[in-house]
Amino acid sequence: MKYDVAIVGAGIAGLSLAWTLNRQGKSVIILERSANAQGASVRNFGMVWPVGHPLGEVRDLALRSREIWLNVAQQANIWADPRGSLTLAYEEIEAQVLREFMHEAGNDPAVGRLVSPAEAKQICPSIRLEGLRLALHSKTEICVDPREVVHLLAPYLTTLGIEIRFATPVATVEEGRVILSSGDVIEADKVVVCAGPDLRDILPGVGPAAGLIRSTLQMMRLKPKGNSFPAMGVHLCAGLTLGHYANFRNCPSLSKLKAFHSVKWPKQCEEGIHVLVSQHRDGSLTVGDSHDYGDRTLPYISEDVNQAIINALSEFLDWSEFEVAERWLGHYNTAPGQFYSWVNPAPGVWSLNLFGTGMTLSFGVAERVANELILA
Repeated sequence: MKYDVAIVGAGIAGLSLAWTLNRQGKSVIILERSANAQGASVRNFGMVWPVGHPLGEVRDLALRSREIWLNVAQQANIWADPRGSLTLAYEEIEAQVLREFMHEAGNDPAVGRLVSPAEAKQICPSIRLEGLRLALHSKTEICVDPREVVHLLAPYLTTLGIEIRFATPVATVEEGRVILSSGDVIEADKVVVCAGPDLRDILPGVGPAAGLIRSTLQMMRLKPKGNSFPAMGVHLCAGLTLGHYANFRNCPSLSKLKAFHSVKWPKQCEEGIHVLVSQHRDGSLTVGDSHDYGDRTLPYISEDVNQAIINALSEFLDWSEFEVAERWLGHYNTAPGQFYSWVNPAPGVWSLNLFGTGMTLSFGVAERVANELILA
């Protein structure tokens, strides 16, 4: 059988693209090297996070992705909680950046609203009130559990007629076909590689040509100590996040904020740490993360980095009823100034890379690139 599109990689990029193409009537096969997806798609926060994206085209793309997420989650019986988020400011310079961001947004309630410490505490009783100056409350964020999403989405896609072959490593791709490590050949009119950092094994020249940089991060999961647990109610982040996400890049006080953080949080700034918290339906918290860029990163989990994450977490969250259950390394490709990468390195062959906000943008990007793919 010859397929319209063969997709390499069963992470969220590959699955969302397959779903989109299937809705447009295309025959699709997905090839995944592992017995199940094990990369960035299962090692993230499970945050669909429009608030972290710049106003304008990228935020619109994130909101479109959010809309599709809710639709797909309902169809595939995937838990998806539209819980929103709180961005917490414990320093005046952080509060000033939040004010500037909302000024740029025209104080649009669809983007969010600034709330007092008392209001923030009502929204999430577990946050620390001492020192809190201001918070940004957004209602657009969704929580999913990355450990279940791709494992539920894949079998759902098979019910739509999409073929998925796990434990099927790919040796190389070329126009009109995918050559498996077994020597077997899959024929397809178009081939899309959605392999994340494993892209280098299949299309080794694409990463450098597209300016892709490998990012390694440390994360952890906290579990409740007892059978009951405090409910966060929202996603959480605080001051360090203001220096990380591109939605704050036009704020006039951002450079002052970064300089302030380099003194207050030297280890965190050195390790690229900003702290996000998501809570899943079993009560567990995913917490992270650090960022180390380049190929020379060592494959070791640093307790110093973990402690720096915990120290920053403890500024804004009382997590005394939780304990650290797991720690892990994550990997993804990124590129300065880009939110995803879509390139056509050879006739009939494309590469799609979602970066650190891939869970947020996945379905929106898939819709955009699928339209280009069909017209190519």
